[in-house]
Amino acid sequence: MEGWESGPTERRAGSSPCAYHPRRRAVAVCVRCGEAVCPECLRVEDEGALCPHCSGSGEPVPAEISWDDAESGTTASGKRAAAAGVCAYHAGRPAVEVCSICSTALCRQCLREGSAGALCPDCHTLHSPADGRRSNTARPLERSSPLASVRIGSAEAAEERVSLSPWAGVCFLPFPLMLMLLVTWLVNRGEGFGWGTSVLMISILLYGGLIFFVALQLRGASRPLLILGFRRDGLALSLAGGTLAGLAAFGVNFALLSLSMRLMESWNWLDRWLRGLMELKAYDASGGWDLAATVAVVLILAPLCEEVFFRGYLYAAMRGRLDPLYAVLLNGFLFSLVHFSLYGVPGRLALGVALCLLYEHTGNLATPLAAHAVNNLLALLLPMLSR
Repeated sequence: MEGWESGPTERRAGSSPCAYHPRRRAVAVCVRCGEAVCPECLRVEDEGALCPHCSGSGEPVPAEISWDDAESGTTASGKRAAAAGVCAYHAGRPAVEVCSICSTALCRQCLREGSAGALCPDCHTLHSPADGRRSNTARPLERSSPLASVRIGSAEAAEERVSLSPWAGVCFLPFPLMLMLLVTWLVNRGEGFGWGTSVLMISILLYGGLIFFVALQLRGASRPLLILGFRRDGLALSLAGGTLAGLAAFGVNFALLSLSMRLMESWNWLDRWLRGLMELKAYDASGGWDLAATVAVVLILAPLCEEVFFRGYLYAAMRGRLDPLYAVLLNGFLFSLVHFSLYGVPGRLALGVALCLLYEHTGNLATPLAAHAVNNLLALLLPMLSR
């Protein structure tokens, strides 16, 4: 294997087409003739990657799929043609290593260990000592979850070599919350603060901290908005879909809130205590400034900043490290916890899960942002209309 010691950059075929299948991207080059080969044409011998002609195996494996499927990326070959830095099998997950034989980019789940070092599942199969033979037919790895096919922020971040760490975000989250609790306590001790001023000041501290953290994590990225999921293509459809989803999400949220209040009536003291931590005892003026500040926080600041942090950053980071289903559930759980309401945990958990799924399905942060804003709008209007 001496011919492979020069490193992965010299072995990578980049975006070159396969010499035998021109409409497919190559994943390796032949060490003898330098021909670029796709996964079906790749042959692996002791000296490294070979094309079918140099390996003496004859013609390349005929395509078993249509070119349209290969171009759309819905097949194993399409997934393996992912750009460097993104897993070739899971297009939404950042790569952590490349195969020491064919240079295929791999995420943690796809990484295999062999005598040659890091291996992709195909090369690991070719070198498997189970039956003492090597097969020329690679077996592609299928996705472990149906959610793993959509390209969202973690893919763009991996291409720009930006590390999205979910655990850094989880560890940071308590700090702006504790700061907000401290400021709430100070406001309640003092006098002279109106409702609008108090709400706006506390919200700026909380959401400013979240946005500052995200900006710090994405420093150096040339396309930070794209990494966070802001896309112009399909924007109108995303906003319309998010609006309809927000209406449905509010109904589910309200129903779960009513149910939890009945089932957990004996825990009313805990819910009152939690809400009391965030309750403002400022002067309850009903002027235009108070209404404007409340609307700005509830309909603009809260949806925008929470979606940027929880879905645009934290969910994308979780999705790159965890199974997408676990990432959805964990993100929704954390989203529900930061709202300081025991009765609201089931409803906000369902809302957080729905917002993650909307982002997962569309790949555009505008969809969950619109749904979040509609949910907050209805939650703001309902008490006013019930008076």
